[in-house]
Amino acid sequence: MQTLLNPRWLFLLNTLPLALLFFLYYGAYQLISTLLEPYNVQVWVEVGSSLAVLWVCNLVYALVATFQQRKISVGYAVTALCTYITFVYFYNERSYDIIPSHIPTWMLPTNMVLYVGTFIMPTLAHALLVLVIHSTKSQQADNEEVTGSFIQTFLSVVLPPVFWFLFIILIIPLWKPFGDRNLAMHTTTVFVILMAVVFLFGVSKLTYSFMLSRVSKRTYDNLFFYLFFGIFLPIVGLLLNDKLDNFFGNFTNEYFYLFALLNGMVLAIPESQKPQQRLGLFVARAIMLPFILYFFLIFLPYFPFAILAILAIGLGLLMLLPLLLFIMQTKILADDFEFLYLHFPKPFVLFLFAISLSVLPFSVSFSFLQDRWALYEALDYVYSPKLASTQTPTINQRALKSVINEISQNKDRRRWRSRDMFGNLGETQTPFLSLYYNWLVMDNLTVSDNKLALLEKIFLGQTSNYFNAWRMENPSDSVLLTNLQVQSTYDTTQQAWRSWLHFEVTNKDTTSWQQGEFKTKLDLPEGCFIADTYLWIEKEKVHGLLAEKKSALWIYQQITSARRDPAIWHYTTGNEVVCNIFPVAPKETRKAGVELLHKNPLPFTFHQKTIWLGDSTLTQQNKQNQQPYSNPNGDFWYFSAATKKQLATAKRQPFYHLIIDCSKDRQFSVEAQQQNLQQFLAAQAKFPQHATALANAKITFVNAYATTIAYNPNWQQQWKEQDFSGGFFLERAMQQLLYQQFAMQTDSYPIVIVLSNENGIITQNFADYRQAFPETDRFYYLQNNGLLHHYSLLNPPKENLTPPIDSSTTIALDAEVLRWQIPNQDANQNTNQNTNQNIAYLPIQPTPSTWLNSQKLAANPADMATLQPKTWQTGLILQGQYQQMVWQPEKTDDLWLPLVKNSFAAQIMTPLTSFISLENEAQRLVLKNKQQEVLNAKKSLDIAEATDIQRMSEPAWWLCLLLLLVVWGVKKKF
Repeated sequence: MQTLLNPRWLFLLNTLPLALLFFLYYGAYQLISTLLEPYNVQVWVEVGSSLAVLWVCNLVYALVATFQQRKISVGYAVTALCTYITFVYFYNERSYDIIPSHIPTWMLPTNMVLYVGTFIMPTLAHALLVLVIHSTKSQQADNEEVTGSFIQTFLSVVLPPVFWFLFIILIIPLWKPFGDRNLAMHTTTVFVILMAVVFLFGVSKLTYSFMLSRVSKRTYDNLFFYLFFGIFLPIVGLLLNDKLDNFFGNFTNEYFYLFALLNGMVLAIPESQKPQQRLGLFVARAIMLPFILYFFLIFLPYFPFAILAILAIGLGLLMLLPLLLFIMQTKILADDFEFLYLHFPKPFVLFLFAISLSVLPFSVSFSFLQDRWALYEALDYVYSPKLASTQTPTINQRALKSVINEISQNKDRRRWRSRDMFGNLGETQTPFLSLYYNWLVMDNLTVSDNKLALLEKIFLGQTSNYFNAWRMENPSDSVLLTNLQVQSTYDTTQQAWRSWLHFEVTNKDTTSWQQGEFKTKLDLPEGCFIADTYLWIEKEKVHGLLAEKKSALWIYQQITSARRDPAIWHYTTGNEVVCNIFPVAPKETRKAGVELLHKNPLPFTFHQKTIWLGDSTLTQQNKQNQQPYSNPNGDFWYFSAATKKQLATAKRQPFYHLIIDCSKDRQFSVEAQQQNLQQFLAAQAKFPQHATALANAKITFVNAYATTIAYNPNWQQQWKEQDFSGGFFLERAMQQLLYQQFAMQTDSYPIVIVLSNENGIITQNFADYRQAFPETDRFYYLQNNGLLHHYSLLNPPKENLTPPIDSSTTIALDAEVLRWQIPNQDANQNTNQNTNQNIAYLPIQPTPSTWLNSQKLAANPADMATLQPKTWQTGLILQGQYQQMVWQPEKTDDLWLPLVKNSFAAQIMTPLTSFISLENEAQRLVLKNKQQEVLNAKKSLDIAEATDIQRMSEPAWWLCLLLLLVVWGVKKKF
């Protein structure tokens, strides 16, 4: 304990925390400065200057004391307690002026008010311990006695709760004639602080004095004392916290109980006079020290309120337990150091101590890293698979289940209930460890409930019931499109059209005060791109800011929960774009617009109204655009509707591709499924074309993974030998099938038959893979009852259920496509070569189409910085680059960031970016910071729940109740 008098501790406990506190608040000030009034800015300057002066004075004292090799004095401790308590009190009085109520909480990293107590508390605790050490002097004799008055120390522990009780019962009722309300409130606050300091001083001194007394000698006679304080009370505290619904944080993990038991055991074992045994005991105690230090840091902000908790429910005694154990264990380790220095070299003892201290932190970090590896492996398989690979990866299901449980536990799923007032932890999180886990495993992002449920369903074949996102929906049925104007201009420099859609939306609701949200979906034609948007906010026309999509969606969600003014445009799947405008008050009309780039005139539907983009009567311009258009690399082509009319039709050879459900528990119905499938195949094989399709058939067995074989006489036995586990991940089987069609560019196409009684796991439609199925988007489900349902690859199966047809019904196999010969652009290529790789197959529908050459997939996207922004040609290049990422999902993490940057450089929205109109500069700064955080993390991670609505943190219920009782008592009398 005497080492705490070393002035070097001030650098760790004061200089560093206060510097971090200052920079945290400086960063917050930069975000919200444009929203502050001059008076608020003045308060920021006053409080910041006060903190800077305290920091400089403390630093100077630490440097001088270290240089002069002096111990920390009593004068410093008293001064530090007085000045920093005064600063905290001063800050608390001005906190509502520092962070005004109109500042949204989501703009700040967390509850900034709590940072002050968290970062200043180490200074206050250290100053208090310095006073304890100076006031407790010991004699080193055989009959070692602790000088000073034990009775005085004991009274300093007992009297503060008594005085506090009497103050509430007697003083407050008699105060009214002698003062006003403000004086009463300030005096009450000062009295609480004073009593808390005296109480903590007494508890610390009593514990330290006991450790120095003869009673604390390490003998078996006082074994009960150490077992009681080291094992029994900690376990009782953990159990009580569990009964209080994890009020102080989630410590339900069995390791907390195990470490409490081990820590108490090494604390209770008497010292040995044999150097080797003492060294082993020293190592064990050093290993366990981070455990008690962890709880000491957690309860450090609560210590001043322990006196209130004692009066309320007696919980304050357990709240002080980490403080008592910390003093006891540091004193025991100090004695071990003194003994070991006599028998071993000092560097060796210090090195062993450092290694021992790192055991628990390293073990925890390694466990977290294993979770990170398991999570990333699973996310990569689901969201960034290598579709060209035939190897089946294996995911550690036990590790994955562990990480799913851990991530779910770290989430606060009951946001509407009271939360921990220190650290904003929530009822299901573990203090500090949850923050460390989120940083190390998920780069301070998260995995949404939907993704966790998806991973669990795919790899474990089950879904837990704790995935239940909650949302407050914005009413939007009454918000209608009331005006739409089109302004199209032909740009001769790029030989393409620019079309502005100017529209108005009105909330027709006249019976409610609720604000509405306008939402519409746009199906952009192929080769049509969004280059600009705007929203009128009050009297200002605010153009959309192009941002990374996840960041833009997050900030839109936060703003709408506060009822402010954003508008957002973003892709959902394929060429579908969603527009959201909020809020639209009853009877209010809002104006917005979007700019579209397109090569040819074309019909366009906006919110169920069909309009025409461009002028189809300008034949000269239209003739210039009737040839296929390629980007500079010749790997991505655009075909207008007029161009497609000039292409020849063709028919490719169909073949059956059977996808069989081999998920968990499906082995019990294999024989019935086989019989059902045989009947279906026999009915289809009666027709020659179907017999050929069956002869060339393929079979894919699907659980969490997909294994494809050729149709052969032994297929039934191979079916029985499959691993029936996990979920029915139909999406992966479809992706691999479509990739093969895209990569091979063959003259055949699949008729997909899915054999299952349940919808497979499909998270989205396959609109991005449209190039791989030009004949038809239809696939079929064959159920055990012999009924056949057909679905569309362009819509989710749940939205796609069709009336069943009998399995004996003949499936049409006469679909046509358009066939186009790829021009030879390589001088070194054999001009006589005419393979399937030189043929493009396009849908026969009279709408524009795009086509990516699978033989020319680029390893990295080209830099867009040198290209002209907001041009149709640039938009086509961006679309081609995005398509390359779609077909190479294993490169997503490498391609994603360059593609986002290319979108920014081109100022054209892509499926990775969004246009968002924000109300003020503060919102734009928050978006920029969040965007940088997202761009530096893994692409498949999330910012928050897709339906998450942030709410302000609330103080702990029991503390609020106590303080409200005091306030009520004061107000009642004054």
